[in-house]
Amino acid sequence: MRACLSFSISYRQVEEVLRSGGKSYFAEVAAAAAKLTAMEDSAVVEVLLSGGRVLKASSWDVPGSAVAEVAKAVAELYRAYAPEPYVLFVGPGRYAKLVAVEERTGVMELTRVRSLVKDVVVVPQLPEDAALVVSTSPAVVDLAVGVDVETTYLGPDEAGHNFLLRETFAVRLKNPEGVVVLRQ
Repeated sequence: MRACLSFSISYRQVEEVLRSGGKSYFAEVAAAAAKLTAMEDSAVVEVLLSGGRVLKASSWDVPGSAVAEVAKAVAELYRAYAPEPYVLFVGPGRYAKLVAVEERTGVMELTRVRSLVKDVVVVPQLPEDAALVVSTSPAVVDLAVGVDVETTYLGPDEAGHNFLLRETFAVRLKNPEGVVVLRQ
């Protein structure tokens, strides 16, 4: 996968930093880095969603359903001898459901789920009808970087200084048995 995007810093911003002698912070650079990260996350999600064992999931609106479904996914990983630790990846909507306190127990669903997995990670690129329970072992999945994040100066134009931010990488799913997709 090749992730590539361009951004520009205005002449006015550069002149202001030079004139003030202050530290530079350019929002355009931070925004470009965030976009590149999102592109990388999208690639990882795409590979994981297409490669793992699929189990039926509910909407997690019913108290305890998230815990039961994650427990079932973890059991599948154990049956497949997928090495620990396991991580649950969810979209923002499903995460919001996990922070609800279950009236019967007085405990957040998130707390109960964390007793099953090492961590819960929110990934905005993950569709709301899916969640992933993944063995984080390099024997299951890894990210091979070809060209690490690199910034190239493209030169000036009438608006400012132009740059290219790029990275090449491959998401390698080595053992699909180490990934469980919970799909609604």
